Amino acid sequence: MNIQLLDGVKVIDFSTMVAAPTTARVMADWGADVLKVEAPSGDQLRGTGATMNVTATEDENPIFETDNLNKKGITLNLKSEEGYQIMMQLLEEADVFISNIRIHSLEKLGLGYETLKAKFPHLIWGHFSGYGTKGEEAHRPGYDVVGYWARGGFMASLAPVNHPPISAPSGVGDSVAGLSLLSGILAALLKQRQTGQGEEVRVSLLGSAIFCNKMMIVSSQYEDHYPKDRMHPNNPFLQSYQTKDGEWIMLCLVRYESEFPRFMKIIGLEEYIDDESVNTLDAFQKNPKQSEFVKQVEAAIGNMESQDLINKMLAEDFTFERAQTFDEIPNDKQAWANNYLENMEFGKDGKRVAMPASPVQFSDDKKIPFNHAPRLGEHNQEILTDLGYSEEDIQSLKEKGVI
Repeated sequence: MNIQLLDGVKVIDFSTMVAAPTTARVMADWGADVLKVEAPSGDQLRGTGATMNVTATEDENPIFETDNLNKKGITLNLKSEEGYQIMMQLLEEADVFISNIRIHSLEKLGLGYETLKAKFPHLIWGHFSGYGTKGEEAHRPGYDVVGYWARGGFMASLAPVNHPPISAPSGVGDSVAGLSLLSGILAALLKQRQTGQGEEVRVSLLGSAIFCNKMMIVSSQYEDHYPKDRMHPNNPFLQSYQTKDGEWIMLCLVRYESEFPRFMKIIGLEEYIDDESVNTLDAFQKNPKQSEFVKQVEAAIGNMESQDLINKMLAEDFTFERAQTFDEIPNDKQAWANNYLENMEFGKDGKRVAMPASPVQFSDDKKIPFNHAPRLGEHNQEILTDLGYSEEDIQSLKEKGVI
């Protein structure tokens, strides 16, 4: 059976692009009744696939689907009085309102926190921003590549020394921060159930990035500076090396002293096992010639076939992984074994696309549904009829451009 943990929870998702829609998508996955409210022109994400070489048509739009599965959809022109009144009717019945529209714009629309709190004291008001709601930069727009990756330290800190900042992948920071907003809303739902009172829940890209980078932000204040020189790492076994056949293997050997002799045997550098200049982490970090050791490790691994190295490390129960590209993940057997991916069919020809599942799993008898995202305004008629609008009323709203 489908999971119904949030059965009975009604969510109004008045958000665009990735971050806040991610929050609403996972709530829908878990059984909440989520209604996506879009302007008549539609969410910008509906056209984003075309910028990534992905089909973005009404029948096949998998990029839009990723953050809007399991929702219903309605279009509303909230600048019109009729559109605003419809939104008020929807919010009166809702438990949660989610938006990433900038604060001043929400307030102009009559959807700011204080306004809605006065009307609907039970309502949880969840807001997502680029840089927070306070301070001189609160008004700035923010996508994840700038507010999360660039401002949050990733791009410049993770690039090789003397290289340009890394290119940020799309939607990663949004998705992480969207889960943060989800956690806050779930806490507020608990309060709502206990007291009947709503709550203001705020999350930003910048705040999420700072929290995600907490270890490095703290260590950088203790002379652990970034970006790192590959030849002078804190731990030579906490970085990637390329094998003879071109694969990159990411090592994560954090128990340096106990793992050092075993790893030296695997890569054929037994002569270093008793070398007191590198066989403890403290000694390695103090060694002025540590780059010479790193080059030896690099050369030794570079002479090994990837599968040979992998087999030997598996036998030693070492922590490592082959660095996969995004296009390899749809064929990852471990991902399929754990239902981290689900095939969906698109378009008239039934093209099958491996779609990522939301990451939290529950009892095995509860299945996360994969229902297609709504087409633009797909449920206008159904929603408005449920609110008591007649056929004539709905036709009039269409003619006025309200829906």
